[in-house]
Amino acid sequence: MDNSLQNALKPLRDKIDQIDRDILELLNQRAQTAIDVGRVKHEHQADSAVLKPEREAQVIRRCRSSIATVPLLKLVCGPSGQKSFRCAEAWKKG
Repeated sequence: MDNSLQNALKPLRDKIDQIDRDILELLNQRAQTAIDVGRVKHEHQADSAVLKPEREAQVIRRCRSSIATVPLLKLVCGPSGQKSFRCAEAWKKG
């Protein structure tokens, strides 16, 4: 790759790297918040289960719906987010 191409790509790649760091930070914040929700439920001795499958389904539907409204995400992930969820499942399995 010649220097002019590398120079043109560097700021874009740097931007992608920063976005990746931001995404990871947000995912960590979300995970911590989910842990906090479980702790609060436990502290209040909530009668319901900590893990609510219907809540999880609601979150997944909302994410899929959001994907469908963003043209680039729709292109990358498929019309209902199936590609991204299949990728996530494959990643979790290792």
